[in-house]
Amino acid sequence: MYKPSWMSLEIYSNLPQHITLRLIKINGEEYVTTLVDKKLHKNEIAKVYNSRWHIELNLRSIKTFMGMEHLNCKKTDTVEKEIAAHFIAYNIIRLVMVKSAMEYSCRANDLSFMNAMGEILASWVYLILDDNTDNFIESMLSKISSCK
Repeated sequence: MYKPSWMSLEIYSNLPQHITLRLIKINGEEYVTTLVDKKLHKNEIAKVYNSRWHIELNLRSIKTFMGMEHLNCKKTDTVEKEIAAHFIAYNIIRLVMVKSAMEYSCRANDLSFMNAMGEILASWVYLILDDNTDNFIESMLSKISSCK
């Protein structure tokens, strides 16, 4: 019997001896799940797993590309503000990606977050300095939509 050092003996002894798994194959992709109820169609399970994958990618975008892996603040209230600022910036970038996807008939989830963030960061100065922003915004949205 192997018990991880961080787990109490009581919790470990209450764990099941065996876990029943279900293997699902769809279009060459394999999914292993504990959702064994046959009432759940394999396409529904695959859809949930794919949605979860997008959530993981979005969290990676926030942590890695936006530099939230390490927070700089030390006090609770300032850490909360730092996290809020990251989420606000993230949502603004996603909003621009959705606008680009709508304008150029593609899916926002298929667009590169890192590219969109780079385009927005490179463009904000021009948006402030230039009176004719319509053409510039269209150009930015076009660039964002072209990088998948």
